[in-house]
Amino acid sequence: MTDEEKEQILKAYIQAAEPLLDRIAALDEPALDFRPAIADAWTIREHLAHFFHADMFCFTRIGIAIAQPGTTLFAWDEGLWNSNIDSRFMEVKALVAGTRTVRGFVAALARSVPASGWDSAMAMHPARGPLKITDLLAIYTRHAAFHIEYLDRNLSAIK
Repeated sequence: MTDEEKEQILKAYIQAAEPLLDRIAALDEPALDFRPAIADAWTIREHLAHFFHADMFCFTRIGIAIAQPGTTLFAWDEGLWNSNIDSRFMEVKALVAGTRTVRGFVAALARSVPASGWDSAMAMHPARGPLKITDLLAIYTRHAAFHIEYLDRNLSAIK
């Protein structure tokens, strides 16, 4: 991998969240807290809180891959996080800003490793197996598009 390729991956990771964050930031409180009449559906605020939590895990997982290569990662249960942490008290502006900040820190952490070291920085996921920095960034880059689908679903259900 070249430094240029590394920067392209990091740019894609940072930019992937922007459409989601921009759209959520523009919503009013009723839209943020609307829960569709679908089993196990989350509100948009809950999706955003989850997205923020996931990005914090991304930072931790990349840090573990760099500092403790080969370490087995903790697998979090996002359903339990959503049901046991009441996101109604989390301000959307703070979650949006926090997500952008965490994504910046993730990029800085990944930049601290030379492109040649991205293959040796690896951690073990209990279900996915070995994950390198590129694997982790790819997962969390796709994560934004995944939640845009839920955002669209929730907003369509309001109408």
